[in-house]
Amino acid sequence: MSKEDVLNKAMQIVNQREKTYGKSCDNFQKAADLINAVLKDKLKDEHFISSTDVIFIMLQIKIARLINDPTHTDSQIDVAGYASLLSEVA
Repeated sequence: MSKEDVLNKAMQIVNQREKTYGKSCDNFQKAADLINAVLKDKLKDEHFISSTDVIFIMLQIKIARLINDPTHTDSQIDVAGYASLLSEVA
């Protein structure tokens, strides 16, 4: 799969996910709120997880998978997709 194919597939997936789950900025904020609820006793009041942090966390999960198999196309596509969402969420 070419780099163009990876990026095109990532955009298709990002667009489909937005149709399914709503705007990425809203979805990642919901995820941040849920993570904060789970970690509330472990986080200091002034250090909450942001929607941008959620994207960074998802990127790290995908990168960890790519370390195991750098040729895994789905993870490559996911990294491109999450990275592109930073422009909307950050």
